[in-house]
Amino acid sequence: MLAQKIFTFFTEVTNRYLLDKSGNPIGRIFDLIVRPTEPYPRVISLVLSRGIFRKTYAVVPWEEIKTVVKDPDAGQEEYYFLLDSSALVFKDFYYAENEMALRKDILDKQIVDTFNRKVVRVNDVHLLKAENNLHIAHVDTGMRGLIRRINAEQAVDSLVKLFNPNSKYLTKDNFISWKYAQPLAIHPVKGTISLNVSQQQLSTIPPADLGDIMLDLDVYERGALFKSLDTFLRVKVLSELDLEMQKSLVEELDTKSTVDILNNMPSDRAVDLLGVLPDKEVDELLFLMESERSKKLSVLLGHEVNSAGGLMAAEFIALPENITVADAITRIREMTGRVETIYYAYIIDEQSHLLGMTTFRHLLLADPQKQISEIMVKRPASVHLTDTARKVSYLFDRYNLLAIPVVTHDNVIQGIITVDDILSHIIQLAWKKRTRKPKL
Repeated sequence: MLAQKIFTFFTEVTNRYLLDKSGNPIGRIFDLIVRPTEPYPRVISLVLSRGIFRKTYAVVPWEEIKTVVKDPDAGQEEYYFLLDSSALVFKDFYYAENEMALRKDILDKQIVDTFNRKVVRVNDVHLLKAENNLHIAHVDTGMRGLIRRINAEQAVDSLVKLFNPNSKYLTKDNFISWKYAQPLAIHPVKGTISLNVSQQQLSTIPPADLGDIMLDLDVYERGALFKSLDTFLRVKVLSELDLEMQKSLVEELDTKSTVDILNNMPSDRAVDLLGVLPDKEVDELLFLMESERSKKLSVLLGHEVNSAGGLMAAEFIALPENITVADAITRIREMTGRVETIYYAYIIDEQSHLLGMTTFRHLLLADPQKQISEIMVKRPASVHLTDTARKVSYLFDRYNLLAIPVVTHDNVIQGIITVDDILSHIIQLAWKKRTRKPKL
């Protein structure tokens, strides 16, 4: 005799009837309800269905179910309702707050596979038996899950073994551990998604992959997932999407959430986003933002989009000329969370005139007691606010720079342009903004 199966599938459970204490069928098991807050959610209720064309449903607590194994070798089981079946109330619908129904919310739905960083479709759910309980272990995204759904697994397996016994269909399970699965079921009232994975786990996904995931979702799933993210992840996602997509996503948010995003975005990206929003909304957002931040963005909004002023970020590392190397390193460490890049530090006088620049690597290798003015590169390459993007890209190429300062005609530093910003601008022009289109 084989050991009793410790795993089963959603499809295998829902192909059965729930029986009363006398062994008479009460209704077909239609769905399983779990509480998604647990790492491997436990089934807390069964949903029974009656009827064919007009189904009615009853929710049965799992505690009132007894599982009887009829054939341990085949793993065949029967499910019995321990109470009087007349107590069950059948209705036209079923829904429970803060709970998740596997058929309604998971099966045949898209989920985010946070381990492989892609969107996949769920064909079945793999369940773990622990004592008298069922827990979600994996989701099955493979062809075999679909075959199992139409109760043709044995027949198809036999055919595949006959013609191709080494087929991946037979040897490879397309399972995703539940801890990496992010369902996309949308709350009917809040319009958000209950996150199964942590924000920290999502934050490990590279921004480009996060952007691709958002594009793979339909407009409703995209908006719901975006609203479910924290501010840090929202900023990360927006950085990988075109401006029209950014606009559509922030329009799903309340004003306070949009202000939080703008306060945490690099200033050049924040200005780009503000540039596609209605003027009235921009005025309201600037009014609600931090005073200093609002002033910076207002100034940047006044520059032409394709000029150096329109491309620059207002956050950069500026150091006074009369400090030591050791003091400079301390200040840079304090500023790293508030600036877009630490490629270079720019040395200025009391009126913010650009005097020179140095790299962080150069500082680390220099004598800590030396004055920073002794080790800086004097008269670094720079661009003026009104210079064109073409001139900016030319200087990047000529001097092999990672960032370039933007100054006024009086040589007062206003901001910096980073290499990724100018590259992004050039690529958009070269490809005529042929960005990937999202699902509608």
